[in-house]
Amino acid sequence: MIKKSGDTFTGLVTKKRPMKAKLLLQTTELPISSIHQMVGILNKTFFYKKFKEEYGQLPSDVRTSNTTHWVCLLLSINTI
Repeated sequence: MIKKSGDTFTGLVTKKRPMKAKLLLQTTELPISSIHQMVGILNKTFFYKKFKEEYGQLPSDVRTSNTTHWVCLLLSINTI
């Protein structure tokens, strides 16, 4: 994997952490402060910075947009 992507091990881990955080934000109701620690980024400011670099939005925005998506989906199902 490292040879194919050209990334170092540290680079791959650094990319995986925001991906795992995004998944947790979308699928759980865990607080963001718990999620950034769970994915191995202990500094909250650094977590927000890396997350925004990767996804162009803050973790709270991902959670809000995901919640809005599911509410709209549930409302549309209930009207059928």
